[in-house]
Amino acid sequence: SQHSLVEPSKSVWKMAHSSSFAGLREAIHNEEYEKCAEIAADLSKELPDDPEVAKCEAVALIHLGKYAACLAALEAKQRPVAEALVFEKAYALYQLNRLADALKVIAGADRAGGADSHALRTLEAQILHRHGRCGEAAELYTSLIEENEAANGQLDEAELVSNALASYTLSGRGAEGLVRLETRAADFLEEEDLDENHEVAYNAACACLDGGSLARAVALLDLADARLEHATSKAEVQEEAEAEAAPLAAAGSGPSPGAKGAKGGASKPPLSEEAAAILAQRAYALLRQSVPGSSGAAQAMLLCLKVIKALAAPPLAAQEQLVFEDHAVVAVAANNLAVVRRDREVFDSHKRLKAAATEATEGKMSASQVAATRLNKCLL
Repeated sequence: SQHSLVEPSKSVWKMAHSSSFAGLREAIHNEEYEKCAEIAADLSKELPDDPEVAKCEAVALIHLGKYAACLAALEAKQRPVAEALVFEKAYALYQLNRLADALKVIAGADRAGGADSHALRTLEAQILHRHGRCGEAAELYTSLIEENEAANGQLDEAELVSNALASYTLSGRGAEGLVRLETRAADFLEEEDLDENHEVAYNAACACLDGGSLARAVALLDLADARLEHATSKAEVQEEAEAEAAPLAAAGSGPSPGAKGAKGGASKPPLSEEAAAILAQRAYALLRQSVPGSSGAAQAMLLCLKVIKALAAPPLAAQEQLVFEDHAVVAVAANNLAVVRRDREVFDSHKRLKAAATEATEGKMSASQVAATRLNKCLL
């Protein structure tokens, strides 16, 4: 939500580049990020001191996922312009997993109040979390929640609470996080409210698991699952309504690639990553409550396999090893599958964990998760 494109100020329109600015404004309005990045890059050559043009280029590249190009463009800017775009530079570094560099950029920024200060500090908390400094991230999120209340809710409090709970959990302080955030978290955990963010319930469940409140964790996972299913159903209804309202295609044009026909649409994955994460936590909860060889352990194994199979990419024909997308949840499921199997099917467990816990995936995992998967790969 912090990556919003800005339209050029009215004073700029008096300049000789009015046609280019008109094209840029239209690209922004239509969310045509490729076109926006191209026009802004051309304008930057003529107007290197214009921070609004530089911001348009940077934010468009971020929307396109071209973080290295965004960073290169920002580093080529003159100092006053670059200093005005600290958030975009730090965010690009964060997405490139250059976490220490991103924190240095934020530390050197002028963060004297305002919305930009909140945005930078929120990003800083995210980076600390990814960097494995989850205790620091938890404290920063807690401060942001308190300041957000005093500032009449400039930031998304549900997201702040959710992220704070995640940081408390991964720092081994899940129970403490639930106590410190109890009042604010309760607002987002009403069982009757299915429209609320499912991630708050999910991360509260993880905090309960960390604190040993297993029954409460399972109940919260049920709530997270119900909210996610409700949100998915609403989105599908909205998509169907938009499709019905769209004009008919010209006669003679065939279905688009991947389409099943008039009603089917493109095929969907059997399990979303959010739903898979909930299943993976259910498996973990079962493992915590079960002994080796029990029915609970067997059910946990089946859930782990379901997650792995749902999110695995099709193996390449020329390869015998499994190929996975870089889903962190797959690595966690593969790790827990190896734990529940113990000394059974060791080669299969090793193959799955090696394929899932790649260097790319580790960049999206916490330090404790990386340590656990590496240790189990060594043991296997």
